[in-house]
Amino acid sequence: MLFEEYQDKDFHHIKKNLQRYDSYVIERVEILLKGRHFDRLEEALGWDVSQIVIKTILSIQKRKFRLSIGQPFDLDGPNHSDDSVESLSNSFKGVSLGETPKDGPSGLTIRYEDGKPVFHFDDKSLFKAASQSGELDRFINSRLYDDDLFERARASVENFNETSDTDPFEENYISQESDDSSQYFGHEENKTVNIDQLNRNLEDLLSNEKLYNEDSTYEVERKLDDTSDHESPTFQTLVDSADLDCSEKHLPIYKFENEIVDKIAQNRITIIAGDTGCGKTTQVPQILYPYFKKMIISLPKKVAAISIAQRVAEELGEDVGGLVGYKVRWDEKHSKKTRILFVTDGILALECLNGNLHNYDLIVIDEFHERKMDYDFIISYFLTKQIPENPDLEQKLLLMSATINIKKYQKIFSAALIQIPISKFPNKIHYLKESNFDYEKEIIEIIVNICRKSDKGDILVFLPGVKEIEKIATQIEYTVTSSVEIIKLAGFYTLSNQMKVFEKMNKRKIILSTNIAESSITVNDLVYVIDSGQVRRCIIRGKAESLETVKISKSSSNQRAGRVGRVCPGNVYRMYTKNDYNIFEEDLEPDTVCGDITELVLKFLRANLDFTASMKLLGYKQIKYYKDACFKLMKLECMDENGKLTGLGRQVSLLPMKVELSKTILKSIELGVFNEVAIICAFLEVDRIFYDEPRFRDDIQKLLKIKSQGLGDHISYLNIFIEAFKANFSDKHCANNFIKISAIKEVNKLFNQIRKMFLDNLPPFKMNSLKKPNSLPKIIRSFCDGFRLNVAKKCDKSYIRETDRHIKVNIFGGSSLQESQPEMILFNKLLHTSQYLMKDCLLIPSKTYLDSDT
Repeated sequence: MLFEEYQDKDFHHIKKNLQRYDSYVIERVEILLKGRHFDRLEEALGWDVSQIVIKTILSIQKRKFRLSIGQPFDLDGPNHSDDSVESLSNSFKGVSLGETPKDGPSGLTIRYEDGKPVFHFDDKSLFKAASQSGELDRFINSRLYDDDLFERARASVENFNETSDTDPFEENYISQESDDSSQYFGHEENKTVNIDQLNRNLEDLLSNEKLYNEDSTYEVERKLDDTSDHESPTFQTLVDSADLDCSEKHLPIYKFENEIVDKIAQNRITIIAGDTGCGKTTQVPQILYPYFKKMIISLPKKVAAISIAQRVAEELGEDVGGLVGYKVRWDEKHSKKTRILFVTDGILALECLNGNLHNYDLIVIDEFHERKMDYDFIISYFLTKQIPENPDLEQKLLLMSATINIKKYQKIFSAALIQIPISKFPNKIHYLKESNFDYEKEIIEIIVNICRKSDKGDILVFLPGVKEIEKIATQIEYTVTSSVEIIKLAGFYTLSNQMKVFEKMNKRKIILSTNIAESSITVNDLVYVIDSGQVRRCIIRGKAESLETVKISKSSSNQRAGRVGRVCPGNVYRMYTKNDYNIFEEDLEPDTVCGDITELVLKFLRANLDFTASMKLLGYKQIKYYKDACFKLMKLECMDENGKLTGLGRQVSLLPMKVELSKTILKSIELGVFNEVAIICAFLEVDRIFYDEPRFRDDIQKLLKIKSQGLGDHISYLNIFIEAFKANFSDKHCANNFIKISAIKEVNKLFNQIRKMFLDNLPPFKMNSLKKPNSLPKIIRSFCDGFRLNVAKKCDKSYIRETDRHIKVNIFGGSSLQESQPEMILFNKLLHTSQYLMKDCLLIPSKTYLDSDT
């Protein structure tokens, strides 16, 4: 029965799942299937191959038949007809069809999609008899079922309907159902189902191995009531045993599979707009890759690019690095066989600059609504350079986003549009009754109450930054008595730690995250979201970087709430009032408008693109810091007075680092101190290397002062790394020097990756080659060359920045130079808090160090 409905056109699905095998094996499978020699598969090709073929055919058949639970079929109702009953009776020979009482239990309903009569099995005995008779196969004549069943079954039986209970926080919060709850699947009034009967019927249906025909025009519909009081057994075993390839086919994106393929084939640029959970990120690449030689998919976060690559590879039965790969800053895993490559926006921008975009016939930009700087460059490059210069190139651009100003961008790009509606369970939104600036205390109280009430359902907490994450994590450890796993998500933490968010655990996960978890990263077991309503943004103020905590936008608020409600109703606790939400901006300003765009302008120069014209094309009215970026590039000799890229600028643009660091490294090669400077640059790129606790602050400053040799923080970092390297980064050595072992190992990894970029032109690295005679002056000269705009001179008790004399600046509190206060220094960053503070300071012995020719 399994192979009766198999068609030759389905073979491409099998071929996809057999890609790990030689072409000979695939050809043999095709020959055997075409000849209908199904019984010889295992004998000819082995058990492993035969099982892949069987599971694939099952998954094809399962996709096309939908199962759900409905109300009992009323023989006296409007759908009743003698013909329908006679037809049903003929289809089930030997099975008596008693009338179902109107007030009888819910059971299994099969109906035609065109609205023809509904046939109902009111209990498992009737259904089981039909199954055992063999007539059910002939009657259904369809694919087995849509795996929507798995998620819906889990939701119906795991009893997560907290929204019907008395809420422990109701005295402090105003709660409401999410605005779109009327559209959510299963939300109907005044209907109840017998959950025990539902479970028995589902078990019977799933245990029947005969339901696997091909061309279904039937659908079974589930009607779920959130007010049911029945205690429900779990279907976890069923869900866990489901074939991974099948379990994703229920996602809404698959209803639009043909439309996606057709519109992308017919249009140069296409936009897919769909809410979180519709399957854009993981499933679109799998839908499209059979039609393209190689695709590149850009995501805004490293952890997202890597985790999505791993997920897609797993679903395709592949190892990462083969068919599916990834490439992010300082880390990559791909090969010549890779056809689906996940990257960050910065890597895709480099592919444009290096002239490699023609290697991909499909370019995908996911989470486009985030409007990253590099997204602006990539799209400008595609529209104004790639298409005009290659009119015959069959290359497509796909933009995907959860929330996007569709009409605006559809008009700008003359793009085709595909909108993916999504049915979700209703979320209950809780607002504060009154504004409370001590939201951290509220968050802890909510977490404690959730953990006391139930041990089911993961919790996602959105916080503005690492400082708040660490503080909340410490408080959870002291206050939550139940067994939980605290996972921290932010760019600061190592990728290995962040990837724990996707691991299955036998205890509740409490995920503390910055806005990194707003998009791309999906955790299926989430039930609770706690939203601080804040985000940390790097904004330019007075030519200084100001890392400020600001209110989020309505768009971000909705994105955060959308992380729950996929598999069961969710609860969203907002640490702000409804009035606060109403006055949020619709969207925050893009980074291109409010940030330092020096690297972005450099990319446009490298690509020979008109920056101003491109920004107008993308809908920007004004770019605040364009002149400042041009000034910096000219002073660093990357752009000439005519606005053209210099030879040095071209070299600098090749490196995936900020302009100052890139120029410093190039100068260090010239002066013969590359390794020393590369170590320091790696140190400057990794945040929070030392312990954060206030009690260690004085000890750390003393350590930095001792290791600085009186020359500043950069030399401290070099000496600290050398000693840690010699000690093999041992726990004991790191603890004695207040160093976070994970951070110092990240520095070592980054140092080796910087070396890798220049490996062909460098001798092998040896630790005893560091700090050669006269190396310290050369190290200082290298940094003076790259950071000449970050020079400050002593003026009374403060400093004055050479390029902005009307602003007084001071040395950051933790610097090794805070006490000595030398006459002239350079700094890595200028931060703006209540005052301007210079971070990572290096002494400049004399003005001659600033001369380009010395």
